[in-house]
Amino acid sequence: MQIDFLCVPIFEQKVIVGFLQDKICFVSTLNENENSIKKYFKNRNAKIVQSSKNPKFYTELFQNIILGKKTIDWNELKLDGTEFQLKVWHELWKFNNLNCLMYYSDFAKHINHPKATRAVAHVIGLNPILILIPCHRVVSKNETVSYRNNDIFMKKWLQNKENILSLN
Repeated sequence: MQIDFLCVPIFEQKVIVGFLQDKICFVSTLNENENSIKKYFKNRNAKIVQSSKNPKFYTELFQNIILGKKTIDWNELKLDGTEFQLKVWHELWKFNNLNCLMYYSDFAKHINHPKATRAVAHVIGLNPILILIPCHRVVSKNETVSYRNNDIFMKKWLQNKENILSLN
C-alpha cells in the first residue's frame, strides 16, 4: 500500500494530507510534524511518498470547507477502523454543515450510545482526518479543551475560523 502525502497551507496554518488511491485518508496539523503520517501508518506496511498533486487545489478546498462554502462527500474519504469507530466518524462528518459545538455526552446520545461517552470521546480523539471530520466541534462538559496530541491551539483556531457558536 502506498500513501501519498503533501503539505497544504490553509490560511496561516499548514496541514499534512494523505491519500490512498486518490481518496483522502489522513489530515494532520504540521504542529504534529511530518512524522505523524508515518507514525499513523506504521503498522499497516505502508510506503509513504511525497505526492505530486497540486497543493493549491487542496489549499482552496480546505479553506472553503473551513469557511462553510464547500463540503466533501463521505465517499471521497478512506477510513480504516472498527465498525464503532467508522460509525462515530461518519456521524461526526455529518456535522460539517452545523456551525456549533456539542458535548461528548450529547454526541454519544445522538449516536444511540448514551452510556459510552468515554469510548466515543476516545474514538473522536483517534480521528485521522482532521477538519473534514470535525472533531474540533465536540468538547467536554467541564469545558477543558482536549485535542489530538494536545494540539489545543489548532482546535481553538478552527473553532474561531469557523465562527463556531458557543455552548453557553
